[in-house]
Amino acid sequence: MKDDRIIQLIEAYGTDPEAWPASERDAGAAALVTPSADVQAAIAAYAPLDTLFTDMAPIEAPDHLIGAILDTAPGRPAERHAQGDWLSTFLPKRLAGQLTAAAASLVLGLGIGLGTATAETEDLGSDAAIYSALGVSTPSLLFEEASE
Repeated sequence: MKDDRIIQLIEAYGTDPEAWPASERDAGAAALVTPSADVQAAIAAYAPLDTLFTDMAPIEAPDHLIGAILDTAPGRPAERHAQGDWLSTFLPKRLAGQLTAAAASLVLGLGIGLGTATAETEDLGSDAAIYSALGVSTPSLLFEEASE
């Protein structure tokens, strides 16, 4: 095991290899048998912190405080339903989000399309609206182009 990795483990988990992840515990303990100067410096720097944590008595929080913290934790089922995320209870979260976005786009597109189509064609007769959609300003031009 390289010194950089041993130092990362010491910084993250402390100087005791028993506290390290099981997959790296044996290799790290073997490397600590003859540590380099950098690893010895890391051990010297973090040993007092290990001692402090080892000697410290566990802190007991009151039950009402634990309950208050857990009740406000994000992602709780009651909170999800309160936010209106009911669709994700039936579908995977990613699919629910995509369906919601598609539905919103559809509603917005239909609303804009119907709103502008109604505003433009209200004053025109139905025939004039059809001719306009075909790109012809007057019906006579349509028949002239067809007869040529």
